[in-house]
Amino acid sequence: MNSRVIDRRTFLAAGVGTLLLPVASPIEAQSRDRTRVALVTCPGLIEGNGQVSSSAAAQALDHLVMAVTTKHDPAQAWTTLFSSRDVVGIKVNALAGRGLATHPETAPALAERLVKFCRIPPGQIIIWDRTDRELLRSGFVLQKEDHQVRCFGTDALANGGYEAQPQISGQVGSCFSTIVSRYVTALISLSVLKDHDLSGVSLGMKNFFGAIHNPNKYHDHQCDPYIADLVNHPYIKEKFRLSIIDGLYAQYHGGPSLNVSFRVTRRQLIGGLDPVAVDTVGHQIIEQLRQQHKLKSLKDEGRPPTWLATAAKLGLGRDDMKLIDVIKIDV
Repeated sequence: MNSRVIDRRTFLAAGVGTLLLPVASPIEAQSRDRTRVALVTCPGLIEGNGQVSSSAAAQALDHLVMAVTTKHDPAQAWTTLFSSRDVVGIKVNALAGRGLATHPETAPALAERLVKFCRIPPGQIIIWDRTDRELLRSGFVLQKEDHQVRCFGTDALANGGYEAQPQISGQVGSCFSTIVSRYVTALISLSVLKDHDLSGVSLGMKNFFGAIHNPNKYHDHQCDPYIADLVNHPYIKEKFRLSIIDGLYAQYHGGPSLNVSFRVTRRQLIGGLDPVAVDTVGHQIIEQLRQQHKLKSLKDEGRPPTWLATAAKLGLGRDDMKLIDVIKIDV
């Protein structure tokens, strides 16, 4: 990576300026500052028996949010981004099933931080993806009672769960999940770290392909400009608060389906307030893994993620690693 890398000790000592609170979207706030992306490595995320530790995930999430908000206390960090009035949608990626999906332990750990520190009632938090079936296949437990953190697919909602009329955003014309159009006031992308045979990589921004009824239409030209156009729609852009990549494992080739021959253990969470910067760092990690395993770069394979530059041109964030501070934290 060509960015300026900051370890946690240096970061805390530096007293970096406070990030503007997201009265406007953090996407807009980040445009006035250098962009920070946290890379949290925690060996305890995966236990000796292969199980994911929810307590380690919670600890890693606290460190991540403190780093990107420049707060030294987890309560201050989380309440910088969310309030008790928010209805938060945690968009997971369950498409590929167990082994290459958002881990079902990570999302509840994230929800628990919102309850603990932001005093958000559990029923105002929704862990979601396209279908109940995909969530179940990935190990999630469905929960539709409004007194607990809810977990369900768009298809569980009335009338199929999508708006009847399509919305136009650039070259995208789609019916949105009513979860994003009607229910939530804040969005978190909790994606995975993987290669994609068409878009190059599938990370936090492409995760929102699961918010529309017709994502199959938007995979030509490395999904460019479609990923950027989709995230630029107000339903996403104006509600976006945080992008986190579940990087406990990474698949550097053979995606988007699971191929364990190209999957490595990372034990990391990667995140920030700038979705373009987070995905840019994720892209760099995938490229480094490809190089280590003597594979061609994504550009040389004819599938570079050009949509990152398009997203930057739309003002959604930064794709220039020289303007991204990668804060490395070992827990």
